[in-house]
Amino acid sequence: RVEINHASGNRDDSDRHWRRFNNLFPTNHGFYGYMDLASWSSSLNGAVGFGLTPHRVMALSVNYWILARGSKQDGWYNAGGMQLAPAPDPASPTSHDDELMLGHEVDLTIDFTVNKHVKIMNGFGSFIPQGYARVRGQDIQLWAYSMMIVGF
Repeated sequence: RVEINHASGNRDDSDRHWRRFNNLFPTNHGFYGYMDLASWSSSLNGAVGFGLTPHRVMALSVNYWILARGSKQDGWYNAGGMQLAPAPDPASPTSHDDELMLGHEVDLTIDFTVNKHVKIMNGFGSFIPQGYARVRGQDIQLWAYSMMIVGF
């Protein structure tokens, strides 16, 4: 799987405010990385993914994401719309304001089908900040989960 996604922030120059898409039910992890570090506005992201099923009860996948801001005038927002790094201040520009790059995310998922009613899903993710995210104080992030899905 290979994909590229771009979402603008829709700037209104008359009052210098951004009108961002309001993602009411943010479930971006399937599209912008499992750690939910990218939103559906002001983003430019690319991904490469690979999955295989080595056994009928196990599925593995590895996904690599490159995350960037969609605009030099806007900040960085996660899937829920929370600001992770502010927009550059036009009154006091820095040498890093033009950097779009945010970093790299790598996700590994392992799913086990116990029976037709029970599935166990496990995942691990890592984000390595670069460019704008790094100079704005972001550190390496590690994330893991395990969940059981029971269906009737």
